[in-house]
Amino acid sequence: MPENESDSKSLVKTFVLLFARDRPTCDISYLTVQRNNENSIYPMLLTTTFYFMRDLVDYRAISLDDSVYIIGGRYASTGRLSCQMFKYDAEIDHWRACDTLKAPRFNFGVTTFDHKIYVLGGEGLKETIIQTVECYDPATDRWKELGNLPKPRRYHSTCAVGKRLWILDPRPSEWRRSMMNYTLPQPRQQHCLINTDNSVIILGAIDQRNNVEPQWKELKYQLQYPRIDCGYFQLDRYLYIIGGHNSDNQESTKMIERINLDSFQIEDVFQLEKELATVDCCIVQTNKYNNSLLPLAEYLDKWVVW
Repeated sequence: MPENESDSKSLVKTFVLLFARDRPTCDISYLTVQRNNENSIYPMLLTTTFYFMRDLVDYRAISLDDSVYIIGGRYASTGRLSCQMFKYDAEIDHWRACDTLKAPRFNFGVTTFDHKIYVLGGEGLKETIIQTVECYDPATDRWKELGNLPKPRRYHSTCAVGKRLWILDPRPSEWRRSMMNYTLPQPRQQHCLINTDNSVIILGAIDQRNNVEPQWKELKYQLQYPRIDCGYFQLDRYLYIIGGHNSDNQESTKMIERINLDSFQIEDVFQLEKELATVDCCIVQTNKYNNSLLPLAEYLDKWVVW
């Protein structure tokens, strides 16, 4: 490897942006991944400011190709729905407006597949539950309508497995039409649906469905802290579970848990000082100086990592 290429690689910083979408705020928390240990994060929550988000709630945030996209939602002060999408490029530390959704929506499902972004269902005008699906292609900066779901849906989870998009409905034990024979052991709502190693994992008590044999199984190790609407991100062979809240008492879950994807053992990482009751996690990397994310993060390389 050429010397300059090696130096450039060593300067890459990885950040995990945490978007608390249940309340209007322009202060966005983020974590920094240890430069010399890609499995670990520094035990300190940092904050940056993105002013355009100060009144936006119930949007979705997702990362794709080292960029972050903020999609849809509604404005807390007026209740007006948004059909806008904004893209953050960490390499140049810049936000820009992208093509707008065909229809405004909030409380929808979102996932990525084949370098495109898919939004599914949600709530539209007059809080109508909708069933339309749209696809965004960053290469052309265009949204395209892709027809309808079998039924209107909101608060659902979705992920890409193989060449299909999977949707898990919040109603008891119901899959999308093509999967109706594969029911869940128990109902789920406001959960996470994650594809990893040819299996689907559901968080909010953990269930796993193997993509080859259509059987659910309960894993030996379980989350120690009850949480719904939590966020997650993967670093190498570890899956981090962050935020969310207890559905019984509505208290925020502050402990970060980490799942070893080889053994499925679960361990505590550290406790957050900030409440992130409903959160989306987005990973970005950059080897350029970033005024929004790097000033505080530069000092963390001297920390002992948890």
